[in-house]
Amino acid sequence: MQSYYQSYERLANCIKGKEMPLLSLKTISGEKIETKDLKGKVIVINLWFTTCHPCIAELPALNKLVKEYKDKNVVFLGLSTDTKEILDRDFSRIINLISKLFPGLAI
Repeated sequence: MQSYYQSYERLANCIKGKEMPLLSLKTISGEKIETKDLKGKVIVINLWFTTCHPCIAELPALNKLVKEYKDKNVVFLGLSTDTKEILDRDFSRIINLISKLFPGLAI
């Protein structure tokens, strides 16, 4: 376990406080996001895919953070390795599942 925490600390210190690389990203709805436009903001990146059960399980906690920091200088980016076709097919199923597991949660 010690090795895991040492690796985590090394990785966290490698990126903490550093500038975000210049990237051009596309949202599910097709909008373009340029990381250069996010300069000066805190960027929280979540990597996930639709068949990752821990990824789905953490969505309610992430949505709570999004709500908590909505008026702050924080941007949340969820990056998926799934294709648009897979996201279109599976994303609504995931949202429905979370809504059933966590009634009343704003997603």
